[in-house]
Amino acid sequence: GAEIGPDCVIGVNVVLGKGAFVGAGSTIMDGATVGAGSMIGKHVVVGSGAVIEDRATLEDHAKVEDGAKVGSSWASPTTISRSAIVGVDSVLGVGCSIEAGASIGKGCTLGDGVCVQTGSKVADGAVVPAKSKVS
Repeated sequence: GAEIGPDCVIGVNVVLGKGAFVGAGSTIMDGATVGAGSMIGKHVVVGSGAVIEDRATLEDHAKVEDGAKVGSSWASPTTISRSAIVGVDSVLGVGCSIEAGASIGKGCTLGDGVCVQTGSKVADGAVVPAKSKVS
């Protein structure tokens, strides 16, 4: 099963995959999915209906907003680093790296293997091709 730390808030109809870990003080909103083997840090927010695929890592204070999808797989895990934000309805491919403090706007699409460097911002609605680096 999944492991849930102290002081977490888990909404209704949430799916936590096998071996998922949710750190202390995190909030997983209604209808969200956290895939198998995913690691959710402390004080993370996963919005309503958001999907975190298998083996993703969301570091402390990261936020994945409502309806966003974080692609990830056992072969190509995705990392959302400390205090990074993935905006409403954005979609990330597998193997992405969103570095500390980076921000992905609303309705963005990031291809597989995209790296958004520390503190960088991706504007609302942007489409970033696979294996690109945003600085």
